[in-house]
Amino acid sequence: MKSGIIFILLFVLSTYAFAQKDIAVISDKGTKHIPVYLREGSVYFSLKDFAEAEFVNHYHSKNTGKIELKFKRYLLKATGKNPYLVITPRSTGVPIVYQLPTSSYIINNKIYVPLKYCLEPLQSAYGRQLSFEEPDKLFIGDEIDFPLESQQWVYNNPDLPPVTGLSITGLSITEMANGTLIRVHSKTRIPSYYSSFKDGVLKIIFRKVNADEERTNRNNLGSLIKKIETQNVGPDTEFRFLLGDEYSTNEVINAPGSNDILITIHNKIFTKSEETEKYIEKWDFDVIV
Repeated sequence: MKSGIIFILLFVLSTYAFAQKDIAVISDKGTKHIPVYLREGSVYFSLKDFAEAEFVNHYHSKNTGKIELKFKRYLLKATGKNPYLVITPRSTGVPIVYQLPTSSYIINNKIYVPLKYCLEPLQSAYGRQLSFEEPDKLFIGDEIDFPLESQQWVYNNPDLPPVTGLSITGLSITEMANGTLIRVHSKTRIPSYYSSFKDGVLKIIFRKVNADEERTNRNNLGSLIKKIETQNVGPDTEFRFLLGDEYSTNEVINAPGSNDILITIHNKIFTKSEETEKYIEKWDFDVIV
């Protein structure tokens, strides 16, 4: 009996926390009604439903809780239970970020964001004027020539939380008797990588992360590693290590207790000991060599 009362109480509270209704999205494409939720006086709407109402190409992943709206000049990304919107100009590929005063919500596998606070960044990404007329009308107006001009909320900060900005923020390099240890500082888990060695160049491509190129390029390091070149290629990051004649082997492992990656460039005096294997945990992810 008690369990039944508790279930009913929780249902009533959840219904009270999010009251559902709908709003009209009005544009030159017609009028579409999309569901919204009311929470503490604020209207939350689904980015996926908005994209479908405006026939905007988009990608939505239920597994990761992320969505990307693909506008003509900009891409807009959002993550559920997170207060950031990431806008990426197609012309530069450099992300800029807007912080909401509250996190988004995931309801019925869709990402809901507060309408009032999303109008400005959404208008900039869409490139069209947006206005909300209470209680239930969202108007899509004329095109904006320079949607990001004079926007004070725009910033690009690699030290933002993991879902925003650039994942790989820098390198730490330590010289050792048997080679060089490079620590790749990453705010997010790197799911996989590809490596190859040819003509004195070791190439390592980290999948689904981008790097701060200014902080990860290195010159005139020494005879073993002459140079480190970093380049963002689409959603991935490519590291190129220009190596000298002393190079013998390399190893890539996960740094215990963090998202950082350890890359060891061994010289020819390197001998692999059982003691090393005892304390190093191999990187448990997909590898293509």
